[in-house]
Amino acid sequence: MAQHGEAFRHFDIGIGILDEEARKNSGYHAWDELFYSVGLKLSALYEIDRNEEAYALFPQMEEALKGLEASGDAPDGLAELRQAELLALLCPVAYATGRKAEGDKLYRRLEANPVASTPDGEYIRIPGLVAAGRFDEALHYVRREKKLLQENTDTVNWDYINPHLQAELEAWQGKGSMREAARVQAVMLALTDTLRRRERTADALQWSEIYESEEKDAQIKEEQQNAVRWMVIAIAVIVVMLVGGGLGYVIVCKNRGISRRSLALVAQVKRQLADRRELDGKIAENLALRDRLEQLAKELEEEKARTAPQATRPKKNDGKPTDTDFILFERMVCEIKNRELFRNPNFSRAEMLKIVPVPQNKFADMFVRFAGMSFSNYVQNLRLDYASELLIYHPDWSIDAVIRESGMSRSTFYSSWAAKFKVKPEEFRKNGQKIKEDSLGSSLTRRCKVAY
Repeated sequence: MAQHGEAFRHFDIGIGILDEEARKNSGYHAWDELFYSVGLKLSALYEIDRNEEAYALFPQMEEALKGLEASGDAPDGLAELRQAELLALLCPVAYATGRKAEGDKLYRRLEANPVASTPDGEYIRIPGLVAAGRFDEALHYVRREKKLLQENTDTVNWDYINPHLQAELEAWQGKGSMREAARVQAVMLALTDTLRRRERTADALQWSEIYESEEKDAQIKEEQQNAVRWMVIAIAVIVVMLVGGGLGYVIVCKNRGISRRSLALVAQVKRQLADRRELDGKIAENLALRDRLEQLAKELEEEKARTAPQATRPKKNDGKPTDTDFILFERMVCEIKNRELFRNPNFSRAEMLKIVPVPQNKFADMFVRFAGMSFSNYVQNLRLDYASELLIYHPDWSIDAVIRESGMSRSTFYSSWAAKFKVKPEEFRKNGQKIKEDSLGSSLTRRCKVAY
């Protein structure tokens, strides 16, 4: 919004609070928060070309770093990581203010930092090399990051466009290669269009779901009102019957009406189930559309890879989930349910990774974030739900047959069942037969069919 004065006023307020807290608390966390906040202000000043003010924050960041190092409880390697980040931030600022000798010195320190020599850390050298005019070296690290990026992550995201594609663009512009610069700009525009179309599709689906939900809420409300009306009528009929038995025929008619209404309510529940299945189908269509968009982006990447290297690896998102993570999670869940993989007692994380390729360092975190449990617990819950269906709809099966069909051992089944349902399987089957017609069914009968 270009409200720079207001923005930096709040920066200073926040930094002042954190500085006071860090000096009261000797723990590393307070100093790390202060270091991060001053770094944000430095980056913001650099982005709007207020480079001298940005350079003046160097002592304050160094002081926060020293406090972190002296805290004694910092995790191993954190101080080296923060020092590399400090040097990577300040190096371009020094060049931008005309302090070439200082910029060279800062880059040499960055180069000597162990973090900047790891495959995951080399990319932090690129901004300093671009600012120093060492474009060939910058592009060398761009190529290395490109290879690492293709092996470990998805490039259809905003972080890939800026700062990573932006850094490559600046390097080619600095070399005077307008052809390569135009190529990178074309990639940036194509990815921007793809991401915006994806966002519009997601927004449209969300509004559609909201609209359907509101319609169903209105239907439920209407049914509740009708139920109240029939209840009032029934009470009135009972009162009339007590007053005079001659109105018995009317009471019978009203009771029949109530019965018909109950049947209508059952039909309404069935329609609601159909609506839910239709919604699952729309979600599946959305997944298929996302897959098509990603395939187009992949084809574009392959075409461009035959002529020139692409850009650097996306910036790490500090563990925050992304849209791509959620899409991969949805695919895994659909595969597990569609193919009933959970029924295989040997089904494991390794088997899942063969079907849906997911970075191993993200696999466990996806289930914790999006399912609220570990992968093994998620699979175990599906097995228990499937076993509950078999107990209700196959009363002639033995308990051991149900256990085998669900992919569990006998001991695991009984311990897990008791923890989840709090009743014995035999008692559950008996009660399930009584309410079988009122059951809303299991989520296993509403599978999403996605074509890859």
